[in-house]
Amino acid sequence: MADEVGGHFTLLEVGSRRGNFGVVRKGIDRRDGSFVAVKFVNSQSDDLSLKVFRRETRTLGELTHPNIVPYRGSGIDETGTYYIVLDWVERNLDDVLKETGPWTSWDRLYTEFALPLVEALAYTHLKQVEHRDIKPKNVLMSSSGVPMLADFGIAKIRGDEEETTNTVADWHSRPYAPPELNADARYVRDVYSIGVLLLQCLSKNQLTSLADVEHAVQGVDVPPAIRKILNACIATDPSERPKNASDLLGLLATAQKRRVTTAASSKAIWLRMQGSAAAALAGDRDNRQEAQAIAQADLGGEVYSAFFFDRDSGEPQRDSSL
Repeated sequence: MADEVGGHFTLLEVGSRRGNFGVVRKGIDRRDGSFVAVKFVNSQSDDLSLKVFRRETRTLGELTHPNIVPYRGSGIDETGTYYIVLDWVERNLDDVLKETGPWTSWDRLYTEFALPLVEALAYTHLKQVEHRDIKPKNVLMSSSGVPMLADFGIAKIRGDEEETTNTVADWHSRPYAPPELNADARYVRDVYSIGVLLLQCLSKNQLTSLADVEHAVQGVDVPPAIRKILNACIATDPSERPKNASDLLGLLATAQKRRVTTAASSKAIWLRMQGSAAAALAGDRDNRQEAQAIAQADLGGEVYSAFFFDRDSGEPQRDSSL
């Protein structure tokens, strides 16, 4: 492989990674000094390498989303090897889970990871693109914790010809690939993979088989409505899964909204009796007990409350003025 590609991408000696269809090397874009990932496609045969190269460049060229790794260009180096240039992201989800362990809160996982990633997948499905290889190593994690979908080497765009044996269709990453090799309905393979991915994010043990996945969905600490959705995602019958990522996104958002609404309606409100309020109710600002009794007796009817909000979090403060 050359030490420079594309006229302005210089390859570094550090930061290489190996995947199903070749190697990824870290480089520098000399035009602005930014780091890039140069993916060299080198598979079992020239025909398969060309298929992977054309598929990924075509797919990435059509997708622009904040949670999909940005595409910079592609070409063939002086040795005849196909390459694809992307933004460099230091870590992937697999690295994060090994370093910090699983998420301990569904609400945090939903906000930080599930919501942006499923939004990105819904966008790809609306563009009529199936990823087909969603797994921890194909989800990059920025330095600020933003997930980005990557590696579209075996993606399928609507209108692609049907694949036969010995093609990219033969690649399956267990346990993230569903039990069926091919489903009649499009997109349900990705839905299954996302379901397993979210279960892995919540599990202390590494999932390696269908049995592990089925055990995990019963053991993870999630609300009942979320468990029902995850169970649907990993259904062995493809027709029982959400139809696509947009469908899944709607189910998750609805369940989460109901959870927030229920939690808000059942949350206790703390009121602070100020001196001026005590004086107005009981005639003396020091007679707080009598003032509190009067206020409590009046709370059975309609109540008007003014709340102070924390500037940074936007959450109501524990103490509010009545």
